[in-house]
Amino acid sequence: MTQREAVIVEAVRTAVGRRGGRLKDWHPVDLLAQTLSALVQRSTIDSGVVEDVIVVCVSQVGEQSLNVGRNAVLAAGFPETVPGTTVDRQCGSSQQAIHFAAQGVLSGAYDVAIAGGVEVMTRVPMGSSYMQGPGEPFGSQMLKRYDNGLVHQGISADLGHRSGRSAGTNSTSSASRVIAGLPARQQKDASAVRSSLFL
Repeated sequence: MTQREAVIVEAVRTAVGRRGGRLKDWHPVDLLAQTLSALVQRSTIDSGVVEDVIVVCVSQVGEQSLNVGRNAVLAAGFPETVPGTTVDRQCGSSQQAIHFAAQGVLSGAYDVAIAGGVEVMTRVPMGSSYMQGPGEPFGSQMLKRYDNGLVHQGISADLGHRSGRSAGTNSTSSASRVIAGLPARQQKDASAVRSSLFL
């Protein structure tokens, strides 16, 4: 039996926005739908051959709720037979979507899958998903386990990075700096310029 390979055939993204910037009027579903349409067009595949669309979104509330991935698939004009799902693994979400798509291809479940994500933070600010309530995201057993010492994920990622443990985006940025030899900010700026040329 021949080992299957998973390869990234095409990549498309929007320009990186800023709060209140040029992308502020784009509904998250429409923004992602535009990106999905551009991806299919650039790769010259028929959207009907896509066997799954795995989208990540951390703040799944309001305009980004009710399976924003599936909604974007439909808004992009893909056939209704193409499924879409939305995943939240916090700072590791994008990596997880790629892994899920690759695992599906490697296992033979898919021949073609799309991994992507959307967060429009001007319209759905960070923290929206837990500030809406009711209640708190952590139950008494989790608070007891961590002795009420839970901290915000951004702070915990930085603490993990400083202690040498792998933790979210900070460890990724650090590894990128070592490999590429560029300061993280220069590397991110260069990547943003290259990637925003696609739309």
